[in-house]
Formats: sequence, structure tokens, C-alpha cells
Amino acid sequence: VLPVIPLKSFGAATALPLPFAAPAARCRTVLAASAHEGDDALVLDAFIAARAANRLDHLILAPRHPRRARQIAALIAARGLRFATRSKGEVPDADTPVFLADTMGEMDHWYAMAGITIIGGTFGNRGGHTPWEPASHGSAILHGPDVTNFAAPFAALDAAGGATAVQDAAGLAQALLATGAEKQTVMTAAARVVLAPTDGAAVLVDKILASLSPS
Repeated sequence: VLPVIPLKSFGAATALPLPFAAPAARCRTVLAASAHEGDDALVLDAFIAARAANRLDHLILAPRHPRRARQIAALIAARGLRFATRSKGEVPDADTPVFLADTMGEMDHWYAMAGITIIGGTFGNRGGHTPWEPASHGSAILHGPDVTNFAAPFAALDAAGGATAVQDAAGLAQALLATGAEKQTVMTAAARVVLAPTDGAAVLVDKILASLSPS
């Protein structure tokens, strides 16, 4: 029996109006969320392979630290990809394969636009970021080998088919090719089951809140 990991409150994300019309279908859009240095080139190369195979149309690359935008823009340009930059007010269209989402506080929008999320910080010595946000938005989860910060949740997700672990750019490209619309639906359903809080967790939270309330 796969464990349920009640480490954080979890529920369906509130639908927010997008800041612009999505340039591609959600199932053909991938988000690299909170990407760190070392993630960018690997994600770009995997996306190029999946796009060449007509599996994906659009990549949203959202760095953990927006100050790296110039460095990331150079990596995108070096690969000959047309891109739009959020901090410049540029809006991607159907002919813009990459969107550099170099702002803070807008990640919910990008999760809502992407059928697949690559968890940033999992391809280096960063320990990875939370799987709860993409799961709550119904975005299928892909991640690299370094998930130290959330080892138990990712282990449960991988075992249940709620996430896919890969080792490198080639593995990521293969995972992108394999994660079509139908598989995205299956993965997100599994992730919701794995990450949903248990009744015991809810009771524990209530007790903690009660202990903090003034008598």
C-alpha cells in the first residue's frame, strides 16, 4: 500500500484569470518551475527534442531567481529559439516557443497554462522544490534525481505513477515524449491521491491551531 504523505495542506487550486491568452494548448505546454542554474540548459535541450518530435509546442521557463534572466536569455538565444520575456511586458504567441517568466508572484498562472511541470532544483545539488503546487493545479510532475528536500513525497509519487523521475536531458526528453494528454490526466489523478491530507493530519492541524489561540 502506498503511503499518503500529509506534510502540507492540499486542495484544488483556485482558477485565476490568465494574464494573456495561452499561446498553446495546455497539454502541449511544459513549465520549468523555480529553475536553478544547471536546470536551464538541460530543460531547453529536452524541450527542443520534444518539440522536434511534435509532442510539445511551448516551454515556460520560470527561474527561481529572476536576476538570472539575462543568463537564461543567452542560453535560449544560443539555441536559436524565439522567446518572450515577462519582465519586458512581452507576450508569447503561437510562433514563440519559449516564454521566460522572470517575475515573482505569478507562478500560479504558469502552472495553470502547463500540462507538465518540471520541478526546478532537482538536477543539481539544490534538493528540489515542492510537488504540491503543480499537483494542486493538475499539472503532471517530472523531476530529476535530487529530491532531498521532499524525498518521501517524491518516492510515493514515483511509486504511484503520480510523477516521473529522470536522470538527465535525454531521459527528460523521453519523459516529455511519453507524457501526452492522457498520461497527464492519469498522473495528476494519482498525485492528488498521494498528496491528499489524511483525517489524522487534519485533526493534528486543528489541535495545533487550538493551542495557539488565546484562552
